[in-house]
Amino acid sequence: MPSTSIMTRGVRTIIKQAYAGHRLTLWLLICVISVLSAGCPTAVQYQPNEGIVDTLGVVPARQRLQEIVARSINPQVTESEVTDDFLQYRFRQAVAGFPTGAILENRIHFLNVGRLEVFENNLVIIRTAGDIALAQFIFGNHQDAKMFADLLTSFRAQRARGSSGTR
Repeated sequence: MPSTSIMTRGVRTIIKQAYAGHRLTLWLLICVISVLSAGCPTAVQYQPNEGIVDTLGVVPARQRLQEIVARSINPQVTESEVTDDFLQYRFRQAVAGFPTGAILENRIHFLNVGRLEVFENNLVIIRTAGDIALAQFIFGNHQDAKMFADLLTSFRAQRARGSSGTR
């Protein structure tokens, strides 16, 4: 009977290895599903207020836009300027989260703004009408993200109408 006990042990070993393989597969499947279920943040259904510049006035709206851009988490804006035609800002460059020390500059012309996407995680992406990303900002709260979208959309609408405030 020694041959049957060897066979039994061999079968048990094979079964244990098969279960271990299935447990590993199941564990990996659970990990993948949990990562995918977290997913990417979704865009918030938000219609920006195009009349906010008319409500606040041009000069206070420019100041408000500069204040909001200065509070941006990413990019870390060091200086900004708002004119009738564009928002220009300087920011610290960071690569993979590490600052490089370089100061870069970007200019968003209001007439180039096609649409803005506001996300749950306070990310705002500015796109052209052709769906090209002009810039993206991450803010510390949802109020700043929405007000940024309101102001940019309002300045774009004002520029499209051809009205100009004081410089």
